[in-house]
Amino acid sequence: MAEHREPYTSAPIIEAVIDLRVELPEETSVDVLRDLHARLPDPYHPPQELKEAMLEFRPGSSTPVRGTTPALVGFRFDRADEKRVLQAKLDSFSYSFLPPYTEWNVFRDEARALWNLYRDVCHPTHVVRAAVRYINRIDIPLKQAAPEGLFQLEDYFGTYPHLASGLTHYPMVGFMMQIPVLQPDIESTLFLRQAVVAPPNPEVVSVVLDLDLFRDVRWNAGDEDTIWSFVEKLRDRKNEAFEASITNKTRELFD
Repeated sequence: MAEHREPYTSAPIIEAVIDLRVELPEETSVDVLRDLHARLPDPYHPPQELKEAMLEFRPGSSTPVRGTTPALVGFRFDRADEKRVLQAKLDSFSYSFLPPYTEWNVFRDEARALWNLYRDVCHPTHVVRAAVRYINRIDIPLKQAAPEGLFQLEDYFGTYPHLASGLTHYPMVGFMMQIPVLQPDIESTLFLRQAVVAPPNPEVVSVVLDLDLFRDVRWNAGDEDTIWSFVEKLRDRKNEAFEASITNKTRELFD
């Protein structure tokens, strides 16, 4: 993969996520997660309930034949400045950094401090999955594109869909793709997702580049060094994947 560059002046990150899936003691009540609100280091809005339900479908049918009543599984905490989101559930801890993204060290340290609060409140026994996800929205000015707003994806991206020769007389006006890529040296998987999305204004074409790296594990929840050193590895690999996924023409958009 490509070598990571220095931080960009205008990074296209619209959400960065650190996610740890956990096992809790069986007797843990979801109500203890509500108590996190009083212990958060910054002002946060009141917690929002997170509920989940199970649905059963017949093969070939889009209508569920039965389902369970939605059950309370955790809470979402939105920071008062709308720049951070903590989701604390009975099976996971997830922390999101929203724009403007500043730097990894700030994000990681905030997440680790909140993880320690989560651990103190609900006493997880094991971490069973570790993930780092970065969602980027790359806005390509139409003035840089070919006539009628069309442009060659390969001018901006290292990975892109390619139409069969018999279809090339039809312009491709959008796309959505997901590619799982094994990362055997760190026993992980990268999900690379790309799609054309609604732009923030009519002067650009927007493409989301979503890099989701994860590994199924079984670590003692108290083994801080193992957990966070691996989170660091996932972040480094994300950087490599990002650089490999874009071209110099794209990099010019961020400087």
